[in-house]
Amino acid sequence: PKTDFSFSDPVENIPVEFLGEDLTITDDEITAWDWDFGGLGTADIQNPSFTFLVTEDILVELTVATLQGCSETIQKTLSVQSAIEPTVSFSTVSSPSCIGENIPLSNNSINAQAYFWDFCPQSYLSSSSILFSNDISEVDAIYDLAMASYGETAFAFVSDYNNDDIARISFSDFPNIDATDFLTTGISAPKGIKMFETKGNWWAIVTNNDNDVFRLSFGDDLNTEPSVELIDNYGISDLRSLDIIQNDSGDIYAIIAGGGTGSRVIVLDFGDAISNTPSAKIHTTSGAYPSDVALVHESENWFAILSTVGSGPFILDFGNDIMVNSPTITPITGIGKSAGVVIKQDETGYAAFFATTTSADIYRAQFGTSINNPNPTIENLGDYNTLSTTIGLDLLYHEASYALMAGTLNDQNLTAISFEKNCEVSQLSSQETAPTNIRYSATGSYPVTLTAYNEQGIERAYYHNIEVNSSSAPNISFS
Repeated sequence: PKTDFSFSDPVENIPVEFLGEDLTITDDEITAWDWDFGGLGTADIQNPSFTFLVTEDILVELTVATLQGCSETIQKTLSVQSAIEPTVSFSTVSSPSCIGENIPLSNNSINAQAYFWDFCPQSYLSSSSILFSNDISEVDAIYDLAMASYGETAFAFVSDYNNDDIARISFSDFPNIDATDFLTTGISAPKGIKMFETKGNWWAIVTNNDNDVFRLSFGDDLNTEPSVELIDNYGISDLRSLDIIQNDSGDIYAIIAGGGTGSRVIVLDFGDAISNTPSAKIHTTSGAYPSDVALVHESENWFAILSTVGSGPFILDFGNDIMVNSPTITPITGIGKSAGVVIKQDETGYAAFFATTTSADIYRAQFGTSINNPNPTIENLGDYNTLSTTIGLDLLYHEASYALMAGTLNDQNLTAISFEKNCEVSQLSSQETAPTNIRYSATGSYPVTLTAYNEQGIERAYYHNIEVNSSSAPNISFS
């Protein structure tokens, strides 16, 4: 007989799927499949799965027998790798649940060391208020900022334009600041900065006053000094802030605002790894003095929101190929001149936050299910008088809560805006592996979040709706 087999990526604690192939001649067929997974277990079906609890080379042996009594054995060695990120999942025993019922939770996560449960869904669309507003004395002139959630610590990376520095501000008990230090990058007059995490490793893209574009690599630890590499200088003046996203195919793109009065954006295509040398495309846009840009990949089409301090925000529609198509440009109504912009998406659609240049106002714009909407629902969140012109704007999601972070251009002020939580639940959050006595006292659909952290502080989140109906759980006791 002739046979072969293939297998999925072998990662510790995650089931590896094996696919046995029958390659015998037409008048014979395989009738028996005997698998030996390196002495750790066996199987007797054609397509088994097996979970390896060790990280080492494993010799897998498959022996087959045919209808005509022939047999063959083949062997392959697979290398079981350590998981670079946790796999997160949980389930409930009963659904829907009743009002007042203790909800039994089963934590099915693997390759995780710590957990954070959020039973009170918070939305960045709810009411907002100032969480803190602090002058960072170690920083001379904020230009841009980028936030990152790393295990139990939140970080703000701030480009300090006047001091030729990038400040790293840590919050182990957010929003309380623990420490501020400075990265050794050698980048003069840094401007735009954006953080990006992929496959357990952290990166940053930075622009500066010389219109250079740099790549910073932190590895798997945001507390370390990054390596610094000049990507290129693309000949575009007044480069400012940027955005980085990964599309559904796993390819990574960055977009950078610049050009001054001759408005431009640079699009960088890194392919499947941000460490690759990117291909570049320069697009002419509208408005004067682009300051920030946010990128969206929606249903195979590419869009960007370009924020300009001279003309206001615009929608850039690149169609299905951002590296080829010139954008269709449409102004967004109701906001006016703006500097910083950040976009988020949830089950309700797209929302963007804008920092205006003519006042200290922060605007929230709800676009609905498509970002290609020039007339979003606009809400002024208020005049935050600690802020003036703000290019540095980022939405932090840390320990199941959102905070909108803003930095005042050429100043020392850092402001965080929080969003209200409204829940009728016995416990707002938990750090237990499988918490008990979780009860809701009102009907509804509650999107519970479980965030898992591995030993390196890499986190992944899982969302699951818990339905609570109008029936009440009985009150029982015994003695």
